[in-house]
Amino acid sequence: MLRGAVSSLTLIVAVAVGACAMVDEGRVDARARDAGLDARDAPDTASAVDIVDVPRVDDVPVRPNDVASDRPTIDVRDDVPTMVMDVVGGPSCGASDLPCCAGMSCSAGNTCIAGLCEACGRAGLPCCGTACETGLFCNISRCLPCGASGQPCCAGNACAAGSACNAGMCAACGAPGQPCCAGNACGAGSSCSAGMCVACGGNTQPCCAGSMCGAGLTCDAGTCRNCGLTGMACCAGSTCAALNYCVSGLCRACGNSGQICCPPARTCAPGRVCNIRVNQCL
Repeated sequence: MLRGAVSSLTLIVAVAVGACAMVDEGRVDARARDAGLDARDAPDTASAVDIVDVPRVDDVPVRPNDVASDRPTIDVRDDVPTMVMDVVGGPSCGASDLPCCAGMSCSAGNTCIAGLCEACGRAGLPCCGTACETGLFCNISRCLPCGASGQPCCAGNACAAGSACNAGMCAACGAPGQPCCAGNACGAGSSCSAGMCVACGGNTQPCCAGSMCGAGLTCDAGTCRNCGLTGMACCAGSTCAALNYCVSGLCRACGNSGQICCPPARTCAPGRVCNIRVNQCL
Protein backbone atom coordinates (compact mmCIF):
# COMPACT_ATOMS: atom_id res chain seq x y z
CA MET A 1 0.00 0.00 0.00
CA LEU A 2 2.89 2.40 0.84
CA ARG A 3 4.64 1.69 -2.46
CA GLY A 4 1.41 2.35 -4.36
CA ALA A 5 1.12 5.75 -2.67
CA VAL A 6 4.71 6.68 -3.59
CA SER A 7 4.12 5.64 -7.24
CA SER A 8 1.11 7.91 -7.39
CA LEU A 9 3.15 10.79 -5.92
CA THR A 10 5.86 10.28 -8.55
CA LEU A 11 3.31 10.47 -11.37
CA ILE A 12 1.75 13.65 -9.94
CA VAL A 13 5.15 15.41 -9.63
CA ALA A 14 6.13 14.42 -13.14
CA VAL A 15 2.91 15.79 -14.60
CA ALA A 16 3.38 19.03 -12.63
CA VAL A 17 6.92 19.44 -13.89
CA GLY A 18 5.84 18.95 -17.50
CA ALA A 19 3.08 21.48 -17.13
CA CYS A 20 5.45 24.06 -15.66
CA ALA A 21 7.88 23.54 -18.50
CA MET A 22 5.20 24.12 -21.10
CA VAL A 23 4.08 27.35 -19.40
CA ASP A 24 7.63 28.68 -19.13
CA GLU A 25 8.36 27.81 -22.77
CA GLY A 26 5.33 29.76 -23.90
CA ARG A 27 6.42 32.79 -21.86
CA VAL A 28 9.90 32.71 -23.38
CA ASP A 29 8.51 32.55 -26.95
CA ALA A 30 6.28 35.52 -26.23
CA ARG A 31 9.17 37.63 -24.91
CA ALA A 32 11.25 36.69 -27.92
CA ARG A 33 8.57 37.86 -30.32
CA ASP A 34 8.23 41.09 -28.39
CA ALA A 35 11.96 41.64 -28.67
CA GLY A 36 11.99 40.78 -32.38
CA LEU A 37 13.86 37.55 -31.86
CA ASP A 38 13.33 34.29 -33.57
CA ALA A 39 11.99 31.57 -31.37
CA ARG A 40 15.05 29.55 -32.18
CA ASP A 41 17.18 32.17 -30.45
CA ALA A 42 15.21 31.83 -27.19
CA PRO A 43 16.97 30.24 -24.25
CA ASP A 44 16.52 26.56 -23.66
CA THR A 45 13.49 26.17 -21.41
CA ALA A 46 14.75 22.94 -20.03
CA SER A 47 17.58 24.78 -18.28
CA ALA A 48 15.11 27.26 -16.80
CA VAL A 49 13.21 24.68 -14.95
CA ASP A 50 14.56 22.70 -12.05
CA ILE A 51 13.58 19.10 -12.44
CA VAL A 52 12.59 17.55 -9.12
CA ASP A 53 14.39 14.35 -8.45
CA VAL A 54 11.63 12.08 -7.19
CA PRO A 55 12.90 8.92 -5.60
CA ARG A 56 11.78 5.59 -6.97
CA VAL A 57 9.52 3.40 -4.95
CA ASP A 58 12.28 0.90 -4.42
CA ASP A 59 14.44 3.67 -2.91
CA VAL A 60 11.89 4.66 -0.24
CA PRO A 61 12.98 3.27 3.13
CA VAL A 62 10.48 1.17 5.00
CA ARG A 63 9.95 2.32 8.58
CA PRO A 64 9.49 -0.27 11.36
CA ASN A 65 6.02 1.03 12.06
CA ASP A 66 5.00 0.34 8.43
CA VAL A 67 5.31 -3.44 8.84
CA ALA A 68 2.76 -5.74 10.40
CA SER A 69 2.74 -5.52 14.16
CA ASP A 70 0.67 -6.73 17.05
CA ARG A 71 -1.43 -3.58 16.86
CA PRO A 72 -4.68 -3.39 14.85
CA THR A 73 -4.34 -2.11 11.26
CA ILE A 74 -6.84 -0.60 8.84
CA ASP A 75 -7.49 -2.37 5.55
CA VAL A 76 -8.77 0.20 2.99
CA ARG A 77 -9.54 -2.22 0.18
CA ASP A 78 -12.77 -1.31 -1.60
CA ASP A 79 -12.75 1.93 0.45
CA VAL A 80 -14.43 0.07 3.38
CA PRO A 81 -12.39 0.26 6.62
CA THR A 82 -12.11 -3.20 8.20
CA MET A 83 -10.51 -3.84 11.60
CA VAL A 84 -8.05 -6.73 11.35
CA MET A 85 -7.29 -8.17 14.78
CA ASP A 86 -4.59 -10.68 15.58
CA VAL A 87 -6.13 -13.84 17.03
CA VAL A 88 -4.50 -15.02 20.24
CA GLY A 89 -5.00 -18.71 21.06
CA GLY A 90 -7.13 -19.48 24.15
CA PRO A 91 -9.07 -17.20 26.50
CA SER A 92 -7.40 -14.27 28.21
CA CYS A 93 -9.62 -14.39 31.32
CA GLY A 94 -12.22 -16.50 33.11
CA ALA A 95 -10.58 -19.93 32.86
CA SER A 96 -8.78 -21.65 35.71
CA ASP A 97 -5.56 -19.86 36.78
CA LEU A 98 -6.35 -16.86 34.56
CA PRO A 99 -7.42 -13.38 35.70
CA CYS A 100 -11.11 -12.89 36.46
CA CYS A 101 -13.19 -11.27 33.74
CA ALA A 102 -15.23 -8.09 34.18
CA GLY A 103 -17.45 -8.18 37.23
CA MET A 104 -15.19 -10.78 38.90
CA SER A 105 -16.76 -13.46 36.70
CA CYS A 106 -15.24 -16.80 35.75
CA SER A 107 -16.25 -19.70 33.52
CA ALA A 108 -18.40 -22.56 34.82
CA GLY A 109 -16.62 -24.65 37.46
CA ASN A 110 -14.40 -21.74 38.50
CA THR A 111 -14.71 -18.94 41.03
CA CYS A 112 -12.91 -15.60 41.37
CA ILE A 113 -10.51 -15.45 44.33
CA ALA A 114 -8.17 -12.47 44.78
CA GLY A 115 -8.48 -11.58 41.09
CA LEU A 116 -7.72 -15.07 39.74
CA CYS A 117 -10.12 -17.80 38.63
CA GLU A 118 -9.76 -21.07 40.55
CA ALA A 119 -11.48 -24.44 40.09
CA CYS A 120 -14.36 -24.93 42.52
CA GLY A 121 -17.14 -27.28 43.62
CA ARG A 122 -15.21 -30.51 44.14
CA ALA A 123 -14.11 -31.99 47.47
CA GLY A 124 -11.46 -29.84 49.12
CA LEU A 125 -11.83 -27.01 46.57
CA PRO A 126 -13.43 -23.59 47.13
CA CYS A 127 -17.21 -23.42 46.92
CA CYS A 128 -18.72 -22.16 43.66
CA GLY A 129 -20.40 -19.30 45.47
CA THR A 130 -22.20 -21.47 48.02
CA ALA A 131 -22.68 -24.52 45.76
CA CYS A 132 -20.78 -27.83 45.70
CA GLU A 133 -21.14 -31.13 43.87
CA THR A 134 -23.66 -33.73 45.06
CA GLY A 135 -22.53 -35.35 48.30
CA LEU A 136 -20.61 -32.23 49.35
CA PHE A 137 -21.55 -29.12 51.27
CA CYS A 138 -20.05 -25.63 51.55
CA ASN A 139 -18.41 -25.07 54.93
CA ILE A 140 -16.41 -21.85 55.42
CA SER A 141 -16.04 -21.49 51.62
CA ARG A 142 -14.71 -25.05 51.17
CA CYS A 143 -16.51 -28.08 49.73
CA LEU A 144 -16.45 -30.95 52.22
CA PRO A 145 -18.00 -34.46 52.21
CA CYS A 146 -21.41 -34.72 53.84
CA GLY A 147 -24.34 -37.06 54.41
CA ALA A 148 -22.69 -40.14 55.89
CA SER A 149 -22.77 -40.98 59.57
CA GLY A 150 -20.38 -38.71 61.45
CA GLN A 151 -20.27 -36.13 58.63
CA PRO A 152 -22.07 -32.77 58.45
CA CYS A 153 -25.59 -32.77 57.04
CA CYS A 154 -25.89 -31.92 53.34
CA ALA A 155 -28.08 -29.10 52.02
CA GLY A 156 -31.62 -29.31 53.31
CA ASN A 157 -30.46 -31.37 56.32
CA ALA A 158 -30.18 -34.40 54.05
CA CYS A 159 -28.24 -37.52 55.07
CA ALA A 160 -27.58 -40.88 53.47
CA ALA A 161 -29.91 -43.84 54.03
CA GLY A 162 -29.66 -45.12 57.59
CA SER A 163 -28.56 -41.72 58.87
CA ALA A 164 -30.46 -38.67 60.10
CA CYS A 165 -29.49 -35.02 60.64
CA ASN A 166 -29.17 -34.19 64.33
CA ALA A 167 -27.80 -30.78 65.35
CA GLY A 168 -26.12 -30.36 61.95
CA MET A 169 -24.40 -33.74 61.94
CA CYS A 170 -25.49 -37.00 60.30
CA ALA A 171 -25.82 -39.87 62.76
CA ALA A 172 -26.95 -43.49 62.46
CA CYS A 173 -30.70 -43.75 62.98
CA GLY A 174 -33.52 -46.24 63.39
CA ALA A 175 -32.25 -48.49 66.15
CA PRO A 176 -33.23 -48.10 69.81
CA GLY A 177 -31.32 -45.18 71.34
CA GLN A 178 -30.64 -43.59 67.94
CA PRO A 179 -32.41 -40.62 66.32
CA CYS A 180 -35.52 -41.34 64.32
CA CYS A 181 -34.92 -41.58 60.57
CA ALA A 182 -36.72 -39.41 58.01
CA GLY A 183 -40.49 -39.49 58.48
CA ASN A 184 -40.10 -40.51 62.15
CA ALA A 185 -39.24 -44.04 61.01
CA CYS A 186 -37.45 -46.58 63.17
CA GLY A 187 -36.33 -50.14 62.64
CA ALA A 188 -38.20 -53.26 63.68
CA GLY A 189 -38.76 -53.51 67.42
CA SER A 190 -38.48 -49.75 67.97
CA SER A 191 -40.70 -46.69 67.61
CA CYS A 192 -40.11 -42.94 67.40
CA SER A 193 -40.68 -41.01 70.60
CA ALA A 194 -39.65 -37.35 70.90
CA GLY A 195 -37.24 -37.72 67.98
CA MET A 196 -35.51 -40.80 69.34
CA CYS A 197 -36.07 -44.47 68.59
CA VAL A 198 -37.02 -46.47 71.65
CA ALA A 199 -37.64 -50.19 72.06
CA CYS A 200 -41.27 -51.16 71.62
CA GLY A 201 -43.54 -54.15 71.69
CA GLY A 202 -42.39 -55.67 74.98
CA ASN A 203 -44.26 -55.67 78.24
CA THR A 204 -44.60 -52.09 79.59
CA GLN A 205 -42.83 -50.77 76.47
CA PRO A 206 -44.48 -48.36 74.01
CA CYS A 207 -46.63 -49.99 71.40
CA CYS A 208 -44.96 -50.32 68.02
CA ALA A 209 -46.38 -48.73 64.87
CA GLY A 210 -49.93 -49.82 64.28
CA SER A 211 -50.47 -50.53 68.01
CA MET A 212 -48.54 -53.74 67.68
CA CYS A 213 -47.09 -55.68 70.62
CA GLY A 214 -45.30 -58.95 71.06
CA ALA A 215 -46.99 -62.30 71.66
CA GLY A 216 -49.07 -62.42 74.82
CA LEU A 217 -49.19 -58.63 74.99
CA THR A 218 -51.71 -56.03 73.98
CA CYS A 219 -51.52 -52.29 73.36
CA ASP A 220 -53.27 -50.52 76.21
CA ALA A 221 -53.29 -46.71 75.94
CA GLY A 222 -50.03 -46.74 73.96
CA THR A 223 -48.22 -49.22 76.22
CA CYS A 224 -47.78 -52.94 75.69
CA ARG A 225 -49.05 -54.99 78.64
CA ASN A 226 -49.55 -58.65 79.41
CA CYS A 227 -52.89 -59.89 78.22
CA GLY A 228 -55.12 -62.91 78.09
CA LEU A 229 -54.89 -64.09 81.67
CA THR A 230 -57.65 -63.73 84.21
CA GLY A 231 -58.16 -60.08 85.12
CA MET A 232 -55.88 -58.86 82.33
CA ALA A 233 -56.80 -57.05 79.20
CA CYS A 234 -57.97 -59.12 76.30
CA CYS A 235 -55.32 -59.75 73.65
CA ALA A 236 -55.62 -58.70 70.01
CA GLY A 237 -58.86 -59.89 68.47
CA SER A 238 -60.54 -60.02 71.90
CA THR A 239 -58.79 -63.29 72.72
CA CYS A 240 -57.76 -64.65 76.09
CA ALA A 241 -55.76 -67.56 77.43
CA ALA A 242 -57.32 -70.99 77.91
CA LEU A 243 -60.20 -71.15 80.45
CA ASN A 244 -60.71 -67.39 80.05
CA TYR A 245 -63.03 -65.36 77.90
CA CYS A 246 -63.13 -61.66 76.96
CA VAL A 247 -65.82 -59.46 78.46
CA SER A 248 -65.65 -55.69 77.91
CA GLY A 249 -61.92 -55.85 77.19
CA LEU A 250 -61.01 -57.95 80.23
CA CYS A 251 -60.39 -61.67 80.50
CA ARG A 252 -62.53 -63.62 82.96
CA ALA A 253 -62.15 -67.21 84.18
CA CYS A 254 -64.41 -69.96 82.85
CA GLY A 255 -64.70 -73.78 82.54
CA ASN A 256 -63.91 -74.87 86.08
CA SER A 257 -66.45 -76.22 88.57
CA GLY A 258 -69.11 -73.61 89.31
CA GLN A 259 -67.85 -71.29 86.52
CA ILE A 260 -69.68 -70.53 83.34
CA CYS A 261 -69.03 -72.67 80.37
CA CYS A 262 -66.37 -71.07 78.19
CA PRO A 263 -67.91 -69.38 75.13
CA PRO A 264 -68.54 -69.67 72.38
CA ALA A 265 -68.49 -73.51 72.34
CA ARG A 266 -69.54 -73.84 76.01
CA THR A 267 -66.49 -75.90 76.95
CA CYS A 268 -65.19 -76.81 80.40
CA ALA A 269 -61.90 -77.88 81.91
CA PRO A 270 -60.91 -81.50 81.47
CA GLY A 271 -63.13 -83.76 83.60
CA ARG A 272 -65.88 -81.16 83.75
CA VAL A 273 -69.12 -81.01 81.84
CA CYS A 274 -71.29 -78.06 80.91
CA ASN A 275 -74.79 -77.91 82.30
CA ILE A 276 -76.40 -76.20 79.36
CA ARG A 277 -79.57 -75.41 81.32
CA VAL A 278 -77.73 -73.21 83.82
CA ASN A 279 -74.53 -72.63 81.66
CA GLN A 280 -72.17 -73.88 84.35
CA CYS A 281 -69.44 -76.46 84.45
CA LEU A 282 -70.05 -79.39 86.85
